[in-house]
Amino acid sequence: MRFTREQQIEIAKCFFELGSKATAAKYGISQRYTYVLAERYKDGRAYYKGVRRKYSEETKRKAVMAYATGKYSLATVAHMFGIFNFSVIKSWHDACQPQGLPEQQEIKAMRKKSRKPAARKGSREIVDELLGSGKGASEATPEEVKALIEEIRSYRCKEDLSKKLKALAQDCQESKHAK
Repeated sequence: MRFTREQQIEIAKCFFELGSKATAAKYGISQRYTYVLAERYKDGRAYYKGVRRKYSEETKRKAVMAYATGKYSLATVAHMFGIFNFSVIKSWHDACQPQGLPEQQEIKAMRKKSRKPAARKGSREIVDELLGSGKGASEATPEEVKALIEEIRSYRCKEDLSKKLKALAQDCQESKHAK
């Protein structure tokens, strides 16, 4: 069943007065659809797909900053600021990338400090460095610990494979002698 915009607004108002269950029963629709219409009608105006909305520069700046910190996803930021289409935030973020907002420049600087070096070393090189440096386990960086764990897993897999191959070879030898 399709509703006109006026009917959708009426359903949304009913949702805010009666709740989703009563509204769904009254109009013969699902509770989920009442939530969708209520979301479209929040703040006393209708939000519809295809309708161009304008946001203040302050809202744009706050939304971009919330996304740029990396704490929230695009969808979460859109919900926080009442933005219907979250891809708009991504386009605002991308538009700010060349020059960046002052707050973004600070965040970028912090991220650059915490980034790993561009030339990644293999786990073997990291382990060799760690063994050669004489560092203790408590002094190892998280990257070095990860490399050690990977190498240990690799050795365990090789050891297990070696045992299985020896057992298989022994079984083959025994089956040949049994014939």
